[in-house]
Amino acid sequence: AAGMELDYTQLLAAARRAAQVLADAGIGRGDRVALMCFNTPGFVIAAFGAWRLGATVVPLNHKLAAPEVDYVLRHCKADLVICDGTLATLVGQVATVPLWTTDSTVDGLPDFDARVVAADEFDADLAQEDDLAEVLYTSGTTGKPKGCMHDHRGLSLVAAYSSAVVPMRHDDRSLIAMPIWHASPLNNWLLGGLFIGATMVLLREYQPRAFLQT
Repeated sequence: AAGMELDYTQLLAAARRAAQVLADAGIGRGDRVALMCFNTPGFVIAAFGAWRLGATVVPLNHKLAAPEVDYVLRHCKADLVICDGTLATLVGQVATVPLWTTDSTVDGLPDFDARVVAADEFDADLAQEDDLAEVLYTSGTTGKPKGCMHDHRGLSLVAAYSSAVVPMRHDDRSLIAMPIWHASPLNNWLLGGLFIGATMVLLREYQPRAFLQT
């Protein structure tokens, strides 16, 4: 949602409510939650909710065509898809598992954001450090997209390393304009900034004027 602000306490609470929403839908440790979103709070909240359950997040390039989305969803064995409402028509052409929307609503599809607001908090943290946390797919330029697997230990180390090497500070304010379904914006910059306690500003989608004015 445009203009939405969350402090760290609010983000944690939202992630716990998201975990409860996902658990109520049958998502658990080892299940795959595909996220096809722009740079929105819903992506971040869904990812942290899934991770609390020990589920695996599969970020999808929002510019993929329907056949490519179909391949990735089948290859990763997705159990649930959460997509931006503006992408629901495309994803709905191929999704054979439950499809929810975030950031905007679509008639007939569950609204992830509304469910999170109404949910209780899931208190447990079921993830183990060697659980599969994320599967990032290559673009498939010269063949089929390939899934790169990252466990919780790896993501934690990447976040810590990135925040130290850049270096980042807790009083930094960083604008992320590159899509967070991509490895570096997600793992190095977003998770690195959150690791150190910085303020992360998400630009929904890169537009030159919006980038300069944000």
